[in-house]
Amino acid sequence: MTKLLRQLALLASAALLAGILFMILLDAVIMPYLVDVPSIRAPNLQNLTVPKATLLLDQWGLGIAIGDSLHHETISAGAVIDQDPALGQRIKKGRRIVVTLSKGPRYYTVPDVRRVSLREALLQLEENQLQIGEIFYLSSNSIPEDAIVDQTPSAGTRLPSGSLIDLKISNGPSTAPKRIPNLVGLSIEVVEDTLVFFAGINNAKFRSPVIPGDQLILETTLSNKRRNFWVFEGRASVDEKLVAQAEVRLMLQ
Repeated sequence: MTKLLRQLALLASAALLAGILFMILLDAVIMPYLVDVPSIRAPNLQNLTVPKATLLLDQWGLGIAIGDSLHHETISAGAVIDQDPALGQRIKKGRRIVVTLSKGPRYYTVPDVRRVSLREALLQLEENQLQIGEIFYLSSNSIPEDAIVDQTPSAGTRLPSGSLIDLKISNGPSTAPKRIPNLVGLSIEVVEDTLVFFAGINNAKFRSPVIPGDQLILETTLSNKRRNFWVFEGRASVDEKLVAQAEVRLMLQ
């Protein structure tokens, strides 16, 4: 008797599941082909808030369904990033458009770069999608020369991608003698080179070998400049063929 009841329960469950699947299939696949419902082209919902998108779709005889939410650097939180069906695709009246909403820009945590070198600070900031802003030098009796004394904003602050972090760098104790290069008798071009400090190199790529006798042409282009922090794009070519390239970062003091 117990075995019979168990078999009946399994049959009932299978029948219920089959009924649910049939209703889903009927609603999503069969009915749209059996019922002659006019179709229209999906309107543009991008950048609209949910209430505004709902109002617009209601005017067209359509509904709205909320899908996923993603970070977006330019579209404000709560506004539509994407839609399905896409703009211009045909959709039957009475159906729903699924929208993806923006969560606003992604925020990154400012690392603590105090007491590290400028190069190490640059690496840590780039790992967190942040950039060096203005650089200031000041005397410090406790922080070693060329190490970061302070930063603005402070560590732990959350900022959008590409935000600038200002740094204060130690040039040693106020009573200690400063290293000043001998510039007497030098041209202005040489003086500028003397006061330029190498800050790092990124994205170096060697694309083909260079052999003795090749005429190597070097080109540099200033790609970014912020106060006393300069970024150059360097390219090396042989017979107009690119053989190497890199991003060089310099700091003027």
